[in-house]
Amino acid sequence: MAQAASALLTLLLILAFARLTAAARTYNSIAEGAGVSTVNVWDDALPLDGEAVVQELFSSDSSTVQPAEAVRHMGTEVQEVLRRFMLSETAPSYPGSTLPPPPPATPSPPSLAVGLTDPCDICNDCLMVMSGVAAASLAGASADARSAAFLTACAARAAFSTAACNSLSNIILAGTTNTAARAGLLCVNLGACSPTSCTAPALFSATKIGAAGTTLTGALDLCAAEGVTGGAPTPLPSATRTAGSCRVASDCSGTGAVCSIPDKAAPQVCECAAGRDVCYSLGTCISYCALNSTLATVASLNGGAAVCDPAAAANPACAVDEVCAAPAGGCSQWQCDPTAQSLKQAACAGRCQPRALKVLSAALSDTGDVVAVTLSAAAAPLALVPCAAVFDEASAALLGAEALCRSSGNTLTAQLTPAAKLMPGMSLTALGTGSALLGALDGSRAFTGSALVAKCFACASPKPAVAGPATITQPCASAGGGLLAAASSQPPAFDASTSIDPSGRAEWADVKWALEATGPEAGRAALATAVERTNALATPRDRLRLALTAAEASGLEEGSYGLKVTLTSWLGTSASAVTSFAKASTSSPAPLVQILGAAAGQTFKISAGLRAAAESGPLCKGQSLEWRWTAVSPAGWGGLPAGGVAAGQQQLYLPAPVPAVHGQKVALKVKAAYVGATDASAFGSAELSLLALGSTPLASLTGPSGDVADTQPLAFNATASSDPDATAGTQRLTYKWECRREDHPAPCFAGAAQGDAATAPGVWAIPAGLLANGRSHTITVTVSKEVAAGASALEAVASITVRPRSADVPFPRGTLARGCSAATCSSPHATDSALVVTLTLEPGYEAAAVGWSSPELSAAALAALPGLVSAAAATPAVRVLTLPAALLPSNRPAITIAVNMTLAGASSMNTTTISLNSAPACSLAAEAAAADDTGANAGCLSLELLDTTFPTAAVAVHAAGWLDRQDTQLRYEFGVRDTAASGHDQVQRVGASASATLVGLPAGNVTLYACALNSGGSRTCGARVVTIAQPPADFNISAAAASLDVDALVESKDIGSLLQAGASLANLMSFTSSSPAASNGNGNVTGDSSSPATAVDPAVGAAIAKQSLTLVSAILTGTSMSDPEAAQQAISVIGAVAGSAAAFLPASGKAVMAGAAKAAAATINSNASNDFLSNILPPTGTTINSSGNGKGNARRALLQTTANDTTTTDAAVIAAARIADLVSVSGRVGSALSGKAVPGAGYTALGDGGVYVSAVGLLQPVPGAGASSAAVQALLRAGPDAAASAGAPASTAANSAKPARRQQRRHRRHLVADATTATTAVTSSTVGASSAAAALLLTGTAAAAAGGGLGLVLQYAPCAGPALQAALASSTLPADTTLLTAAGLTTASWRIATGAATLAGAAPTFDGTSASYLTLSIPAPGVDATLTVGCIAYDPMTNAPTGPFIAGSLDAATSLVACRTDATGSFLVAQGAALPTTTNATNATATSTSTTSSSNGGGVTSVDQSASSGGNSGPSDPTVAVLSAVLGGIGAILVAGAIAMIYIVRKKRQAEHGVVPIENFHVVNYSPAFEPDGGIVVSSPAAGAAGGNAFAVGGSSVHSVAGGGVGGFHRPTRIFAPLSPGGGVRAPGNAHTVCVTAPADMSSPVLAFGDGATRRMDAPIITMSTAVPPVAVWQHARPDPAPLRPGPPATARHPAAPTTMPPRRRAF
Repeated sequence: MAQAASALLTLLLILAFARLTAAARTYNSIAEGAGVSTVNVWDDALPLDGEAVVQELFSSDSSTVQPAEAVRHMGTEVQEVLRRFMLSETAPSYPGSTLPPPPPATPSPPSLAVGLTDPCDICNDCLMVMSGVAAASLAGASADARSAAFLTACAARAAFSTAACNSLSNIILAGTTNTAARAGLLCVNLGACSPTSCTAPALFSATKIGAAGTTLTGALDLCAAEGVTGGAPTPLPSATRTAGSCRVASDCSGTGAVCSIPDKAAPQVCECAAGRDVCYSLGTCISYCALNSTLATVASLNGGAAVCDPAAAANPACAVDEVCAAPAGGCSQWQCDPTAQSLKQAACAGRCQPRALKVLSAALSDTGDVVAVTLSAAAAPLALVPCAAVFDEASAALLGAEALCRSSGNTLTAQLTPAAKLMPGMSLTALGTGSALLGALDGSRAFTGSALVAKCFACASPKPAVAGPATITQPCASAGGGLLAAASSQPPAFDASTSIDPSGRAEWADVKWALEATGPEAGRAALATAVERTNALATPRDRLRLALTAAEASGLEEGSYGLKVTLTSWLGTSASAVTSFAKASTSSPAPLVQILGAAAGQTFKISAGLRAAAESGPLCKGQSLEWRWTAVSPAGWGGLPAGGVAAGQQQLYLPAPVPAVHGQKVALKVKAAYVGATDASAFGSAELSLLALGSTPLASLTGPSGDVADTQPLAFNATASSDPDATAGTQRLTYKWECRREDHPAPCFAGAAQGDAATAPGVWAIPAGLLANGRSHTITVTVSKEVAAGASALEAVASITVRPRSADVPFPRGTLARGCSAATCSSPHATDSALVVTLTLEPGYEAAAVGWSSPELSAAALAALPGLVSAAAATPAVRVLTLPAALLPSNRPAITIAVNMTLAGASSMNTTTISLNSAPACSLAAEAAAADDTGANAGCLSLELLDTTFPTAAVAVHAAGWLDRQDTQLRYEFGVRDTAASGHDQVQRVGASASATLVGLPAGNVTLYACALNSGGSRTCGARVVTIAQPPADFNISAAAASLDVDALVESKDIGSLLQAGASLANLMSFTSSSPAASNGNGNVTGDSSSPATAVDPAVGAAIAKQSLTLVSAILTGTSMSDPEAAQQAISVIGAVAGSAAAFLPASGKAVMAGAAKAAAATINSNASNDFLSNILPPTGTTINSSGNGKGNARRALLQTTANDTTTTDAAVIAAARIADLVSVSGRVGSALSGKAVPGAGYTALGDGGVYVSAVGLLQPVPGAGASSAAVQALLRAGPDAAASAGAPASTAANSAKPARRQQRRHRRHLVADATTATTAVTSSTVGASSAAAALLLTGTAAAAAGGGLGLVLQYAPCAGPALQAALASSTLPADTTLLTAAGLTTASWRIATGAATLAGAAPTFDGTSASYLTLSIPAPGVDATLTVGCIAYDPMTNAPTGPFIAGSLDAATSLVACRTDATGSFLVAQGAALPTTTNATNATATSTSTTSSSNGGGVTSVDQSASSGGNSGPSDPTVAVLSAVLGGIGAILVAGAIAMIYIVRKKRQAEHGVVPIENFHVVNYSPAFEPDGGIVVSSPAAGAAGGNAFAVGGSSVHSVAGGGVGGFHRPTRIFAPLSPGGGVRAPGNAHTVCVTAPADMSSPVLAFGDGATRRMDAPIITMSTAVPPVAVWQHARPDPAPLRPGPPATARHPAAPTTMPPRRRAF
């Protein structure tokens, strides 16, 4: 019977596999990305529902069997099926099997109809299907009907992708194109047709529309309705072009004639080209001087002031309050010369000027966010300056600290901030002295005076929104039990906190609730009490939330009720909203249903997907719900099937692109019923109204910037701009150009000649010499997209500033560019993250001095800029500015970064303007922010303490007052912040709701946080601290855990309650694991808090762990893992459970955790947050981490896993599978990090639970540098302390500049940080003893292959030690080699960032020597300092060491082993033969070193160590597995003999010369100027510099260096010629070596700098070509070298260097 059951379950599993989508296949084969020795391109995973993991096994559409019961009572076979399913072990995947490759990037055309494989047949089939859509369009169908017809046709062929169908549907729905009327165009965009689909054009065929039986045959015609030549044309309304009309200026004749096209309602000529409607506007020819724009320009230039004569007795041209005077700078009058048709200036005697420059009046705008100030005269133009530069201190405070002002003509506008305190009737006073508001005619005169602010004329009303339940049920016993009693017993509440004031302020003048005249009288009386209680609260903010008491909710009679809330803004305008709800009958089978967030007014972005969520409130014990989402309007909406979506989850997620058009309203209904209910009255429901929002275009502008030669033609190109809602083939963008001079209103162009912006749309070509020399010109393009009639405009701007200058005088040149990942470069920069800007100096200008500035930064931020710039030694032409988020402006749409480059007396400038996505702001934050997040934005968080005692503590957090002017709908994240340095913040809820109840709160002071997130990815957080009391003295852990009715929760399928239960159990487990008190066998805590920690009864921990596993399975079942938000919440709780329960999880439980991590990893996309990525890793580490059971139980745990595995009893196979999973999952995390890595910005590190990942983006080599001199370098670290040290350099300067803002920007990133420095040195001072590091250097052709989206990922898994020990127990290793498995597994791999172009060739390669290499530094606990150390390559997919022993070095102080390798991959730390002893007492240094050996061949390569290591001299840790194998008899003896001979000869030379060669290197001649500016000046020996002679030793030459110790290198006093493999001196042509100077000697070759420092030469910094062969010059690898040891007396071959050296200036 057991065998039959097992067979049946296996069959069910196979059937489940058959039903899985491609996403599930990705889930099952996630380990395919583990190959890390080559470039891996990771595609975003397809949608995957966690329900597929469990639901396929334990439920069906019609079954009423409770999943909880099945999970609780499943037998061993069922457990195994679930475990193996989640671990992807259904096939013999491990070890050694090859997983299927990912699908090709450009698949062949799909087979649409059954049996069609020929591309021509496929295209004809598509034309046939789409001909009905075209016919309906030609017949005049509405846009809605055309869109619906197209979606129906799309559904007829399964091969059409949903994304492509939805995208085209949205274009059709907008009603602005004829796309639906062209079958060929539709099929091309669906990927079914191309002009070359058929071998001969005549093979395309279609039935002629309107002529049944007539077949068209011919070429593909994208403009014909049928898609074939000869088909019906699409009627296009088009104007007739006449002889007097024009399109461009070249159509006009005569001096200064231009084509004037009206801004609105211009006649258009349209025609079809390649399936697209191409239209252009017509205008009329007119002279330049007659243009309205020219007349307006002249008026603006003259400031509206008339010409007068100051010497005249009277000036009738001047008004009564004006005086005739000559401006301070001289009088001139602008006019348009009718003969030349150009602007010119004419001298004048005087101008009519106001007697006083005054502020006349001020008034609020209707929206209340702008103040318009009227001036007595035209002001000099101002473009967004701080209002504090215009108004006095008191006025600026009323406007808000970050308010911005601008002026145009005689109007000044001030943009208020959310923190503004200005009210109608208050006064604004101009600054006067020192003001930036000056007169346009006379820049020496400032405006003065004050004005009372008038109220707006038609003030906008508030937009109220109320969130609350649609149904209230009678209270009952909750499914959550005692542990969630406080959280689940909250009475109903109605919340208006998300209501919007158009001004952005959240300070309501009044909030009042009222009872509608509906419902039974007794129930209305109870509600009236609640209304009166709420209206009596002290402040309007407190009154935003009306909460019933439990008694009031219970006492409501059955019936329908209504509540109205009326909000009054600070402007005095009011608006009301009514919310209706029903009190269900006690006998009613309908559950309570409530939309999360407001039921009306929510929005969704078409390009980001649609999210909606509902909850049922507290479910009664024993109840289980089924959910269904349907579309209410528009009728037949294609976003949901006609019958709706029977979601197993309460969340609805529709991936992008959503079939909707910008501005469209979509209404949804969610229904819920208890399982088994069939009657219509058993369904509770709620409706949700959403507004679809299109994405603004992504404006991209390229062209020359900064200083340019005046002989250079200028071309500005915006055609790379894109529409996120459309494909490149379907987007329709328009471009509008503008030029503004720095001395505006002076015009950029003085006449009709203004370049050509009409011939090529999106390109503005300006001939050389047309722009004025010495003046900055800002070129701005506004990119707009077509929207449906009545919808708001969608447009974006991009700018470039250029300054022509004489080409006769050379000047430094360089290019400024925003540093960004391939996935984010097209989007505005999110201001909650650091901004990186790179300056690349052109060849010949690398030594230029660079100054940085920005007009948008504060004085403190500008002062910090020099300390935020880095320049890597390997790439001196590249300077990188990393501007911390704390210094970025929060009130501007863009920031301009400028550089001034100076070299040899010549200077130049360059700028770049970067669009910003400002983070949400808290409008209720205190003006004087506290020193941390707790005080910074705490004003926007309110807490409702439901229970404050561990472990039942629960706090309701309400967010209010958040504003984002760039986003109309915010989402919120709530959680518990872990303030420990290595902790994780636990996300508990993410969504549209502005409230959340947080549970799982540990005892003590707990920080609760809430973040507001906008759709662009920017976020701002606030936090509050609560104190949770310790449990009582008789607290019983077992009883607390048992009070949580896990079975009832699983049965309820309520995802909110499941997540809360998981967080509570994780909290309980953490208390259990860390409690300082002992636990007796019954689970009671004994002893006091001061007693030492003792072990908790394993039975207690195991029982809680069992509950946790049941919850984890239920969470996976109830979560739509394809929804990033839902996946983030689920994996956060699962990660917390995994971390807290690791010590008590059985092997099968760890397998469930691994499956959860793999399911989450399969959903990673380019937008995945670092929090989400970091939370994936702990469950992965839990799978193989046995720390909780003790080191001695590692193998026992693996054997337990083996016992539960039905396919194998080999512990090594199971361990190998776990390792492969770990590498694969962490590799996917690394790929996501790499995709977001900003080249030049340093690395990003995250991780926990013994699994750590970091990634860095590589800067591209300097253009024009040439392959021979290209260089790329990077440093990244992974480990517990990697993130903390990474962020330090960037934050230092920022802290002093803006501490309050820094704290406002700070988020929960304890294990996620960005590095801002890069170096090739890996030393004990830069690598913590608990973190691994990788130092990369690429030069020459290897460097040329880097960059362009290429990243390096480092994965470090110290938790893998026990699994490695078991997996490699029988592996064959080189002789005298021992694996140090306690060091875990370290992997380095290349990654191509998402969205980056594929590399043209193979991945960069390096030879492991001076030119290109990768050095890994790995913590090695238990290392034996008496043995040689190194690394061995390891393939996690085949579970086999794949290379020889790579000799390395040991830092005994930190137990870090450094290995230099010539390939990426996975590596294990190993130890080799014993180190030789030495009699020199001073040789007991802190470092033992060995040569880096080649990876060719096998066995242990030669080892050369000059000193035995101090420190740990005892045996290695007992956990180190000695897994060596014999190389083989006589062969091994011969190899050992050869090694010994080489060793003896080298030791003999060491005794003679006192030095040991670590690396062979050339030394070329240097000029005395060694360090002019951090760089190196090189000269050839032929230049005749001092010390440029060379001499030979045994056929090898040694080149001495210049300077004789003064400013350069010292002359060598002893030479050491490296030995050949045969023991003799190397033959001529091999590497040359120079040794140390007298009087001191060192343990490795060094060069002495002129500054007196001597350093070890371990790492190349540059490659050069001189009289000697192209070689590498070396720098030290350790800032604190080993102590000097005396050598034997020197026999000088050159004059000895001075014994006295200048003081040290720099550690190089």
